[in-house]
Amino acid sequence: MQGRRICQSDIIKYINEELGIPYSSLCTVIDTVRPGNMVEPRISEIKRGKRKGYKDLENHEDLFFDTCFTIKDEELGFQRVKEFIEREKLIFPNHKGLQEDDYKTYSLRMLKYGLENCELPSSHKNIVLVEEDLEYIKEPRVVTEDILDIVDIEESSNKIDISSKNRYINSLKDNWNYIFFCLVFLTLGSIIFSIYRISAMDIFIWMKNMSPALFSFLTLFISVSTVIFGFVDTGIAVFIYNIKNKNREKLTYKDIYMIAKYGDKDKIIQGRGRYDLGISHICYSLFCNITGALCALALYSYLKKQESFDTFLLSKDFSIVANIALMFVLILVFVNSFLLFTREPMKDFHDIEENPDTLKITRLSVIANNVHIAVNIFFSSMGILFSFMYGFSSYNVMGNISPMFCLVLIGLYSYLWFSSTSPYAVEFNAQCAGSFLLLAPFIASVTSLYTIMCFDNSTSYMMVIGVNVIAVIVWLVCLIYKEERKLAPVMRNNKIYFSVYASLLVLFFIILNCI
Repeated sequence: MQGRRICQSDIIKYINEELGIPYSSLCTVIDTVRPGNMVEPRISEIKRGKRKGYKDLENHEDLFFDTCFTIKDEELGFQRVKEFIEREKLIFPNHKGLQEDDYKTYSLRMLKYGLENCELPSSHKNIVLVEEDLEYIKEPRVVTEDILDIVDIEESSNKIDISSKNRYINSLKDNWNYIFFCLVFLTLGSIIFSIYRISAMDIFIWMKNMSPALFSFLTLFISVSTVIFGFVDTGIAVFIYNIKNKNREKLTYKDIYMIAKYGDKDKIIQGRGRYDLGISHICYSLFCNITGALCALALYSYLKKQESFDTFLLSKDFSIVANIALMFVLILVFVNSFLLFTREPMKDFHDIEENPDTLKITRLSVIANNVHIAVNIFFSSMGILFSFMYGFSSYNVMGNISPMFCLVLIGLYSYLWFSSTSPYAVEFNAQCAGSFLLLAPFIASVTSLYTIMCFDNSTSYMMVIGVNVIAVIVWLVCLIYKEERKLAPVMRNNKIYFSVYASLLVLFFIILNCI
C-alpha cells in the first residue's frame, strides 16, 4: 500500500479545518514551546506544504492535545480522527488503531509522530510504499498522568516571553552600529535644518509646487527604483561570487537567482544575500510601490485643485507640525528596516519567503525602497492632514469635492490591502502586517466625516462615500476570512507592527493639538 508519513502540515490541517481552531490560537500554542513570535502566514505556509515545520514542536503532543483536541463527544472525535487519517492516506505506527485505543491515546500517537516530522508533505522522505517500512519506529508509551497542567504551561509561556525579549535585546546589541547611524542621521538632519533655517514644511510646499510632469516622473521613478537598484545588487552579488569562485562554469538564470538571494548557488551563506530575483517577488514589490505612487499622484492633483490652498498654508506657521511628521516618518522607516533584517536567519531554501540578508540597510534596493516609503508617506500624510484642516477652515468655500479625492482613497485602500492582507501578502509574510485591518475603518470614518462636513452633495461626493462603504465591507470580509471576527488576535500576532500603527494614530491627535 502506498501512503505518506504524517507530518506537521497534516497536524495543522486537522486542527485548523477539522477542529476549527484558528491560526491565531495555534500561534499562541506554538509560542509557548519555541522562541520568537509565530505569525499566521508561517502557519499557513506549513499547512499548505510550502514550508517545513519546526523541530521545537517535537515531544509537545500533550500540550497540543490539551489545547486543541478537547471535545465533548470523544467517540465522535475518535471516528473523525481515523476518517481524516484514512482520507489523507497518512501512515504512522498503528495508524489503524489498537484494540485498547480511545480518542485520547490515538490522537496523542498521531500528534507525536506528526509533530516530530518537519519535512514537507511532498518530500520523498515521506513517501511510503509498504506499511512495513514503519515497523522500526518504536510505539510511543502514552502516560496520561504526564499531561502538562496549567501551571506548567504558564511557566513555559513566561520563559518564552523572556526569551523573546532577550532576542530583541540581542538584536539591538548586535546591530548597535545601525542604531548609532540612525541617531547620527536624525541629529545631523536637525542641525542642517537649523543652520539653513528650513523646515519640513518648506519641503512639502516645494513638492506641492513642482510641475505636474516633474512630480509624476520623480514619484514613479522612485517607486520603480527598488527593482532597478535590485538588479545592481544582483550584479554586485554575482561579482563577489565570481571573485571567490574563479574556477566557475557559465552561470544560468537559476544560478544568478540563487547567488543574489543566498550568496551561493548551492548553499546559504549568511550575510551574502542581496536581492530576490523571483518574478512573483518583483511583481509584488512593483505593484505595492506603484500603487502607493499613484495614490500620491492623485493627492497631488487634488491639492492643485484646492483654491486658496497655498494662502492657507502660508497663513499660519505649520513648521512644528511638519517637522514632527517628518521625524516620525524617518523613525518609522528605520524601525521597519530593523524589524525586517533582524528576522530569523534563513536556514533552508525557500522560493517565496524573503531572505533577511536581502533586507539589510546596506542593500541598494533597500535604500531605494526606504526613500520611496519616506517620500510617499511624508507627502501623503501631510497632504491629507492639511486637506482636512483646510476643509474646516474659513478659507474653504463649500462646493463639489474633486473626483481626485476618490482616486486618493482607492489608491490608499488598494495599497494597504494588497501590501498587508491580500493572499499575495500572506505568501510573502507581509511587511505591513495587519495595517489594512487597523487603519481601514479609521480612514473610512475620518474621510467620510470630512466629505459630509465640507462639501455639497454631488456625484463625486457619493463616489467617496461609496468607496468607503466598499472598503469597510472588504475589511469585514478580511476579518471573517481570517476567522478572527475581532482585532485582538491579529494585533497580538503582529504586536510590534501594531505598536507602530498605534503610534501613528497617537501622533495624528498630537499634531492636531499642536495646531
